[in-house]
Amino acid sequence: MVKCCQALRAAIFHDFKNNLLPQECLARLQETFRGDTVPSKRTIQRWFADLRAGESCWKIVLAVEDASEQ
Repeated sequence: MVKCCQALRAAIFHDFKNNLLPQECLARLQETFRGDTVPSKRTIQRWFADLRAGESCWKIVLAVEDASEQ
C-alpha cells in the first residue's frame, strides 16, 4: 500500500504543479488507479489548498497512509 500511497502523492503533487484543477486530478487518478481506492474530490481539494498554503507534500502522503490503515 505504501507504494500506491507514494504514487498517489506524486501524481497529486504533479497535477498541482501543472496547474490542473482538483476535479481534473481526480479524473486522472481514477483512470490511472482503476480498481484501487483513490482520495475523494473533497480530499484532493483540501490537499491542493494545503499545497497552495505552502504545506509540504509529505503531509499528503502521511494523510493517505493514515486513512488506508483505518
